Amino acid sequence: MRKVAHCRLAPARANRAIVLRLLRRHRRLARVEIARRTGLSEASVSRIVAELAARRLVKEEGPARSTGGRPAVRLQLDDGYFCSIGVDVHSWETTIAVGTLCGRLLETAHLRTPAEPRRVLESIAQRVS
Repeated sequence: MRKVAHCRLAPARANRAIVLRLLRRHRRLARVEIARRTGLSEASVSRIVAELAARRLVKEEGPARSTGGRPAVRLQLDDGYFCSIGVDVHSWETTIAVGTLCGRLLETAHLRTPAEPRRVLESIAQRVS
């Protein structure tokens, strides 16, 4: 039974990832544009966006240009809450980079790589926290 529940969650997780990738690639899109590009229904896109907004991954940016009727609200990644971290470990030097969800680099740090693997992880953890 547990496996069945996991299988039901997999498409929802994949659809959230698709929406996030689209917003990362195109920066700002309206729900109707996301639905058109993904083939998901507008109702599904609205539900996914609501979930992502509740998790502070997506936010409303403002109205799109209107060609008549009510203007669509554009969405974008909310890069003010979460950060992404990249670590590049070499035997002589470790580089740690912190960036926004949109890919804007906020900070980089370089440190000498310790000889012991445990110390490498401790150094990274200390620098990131």
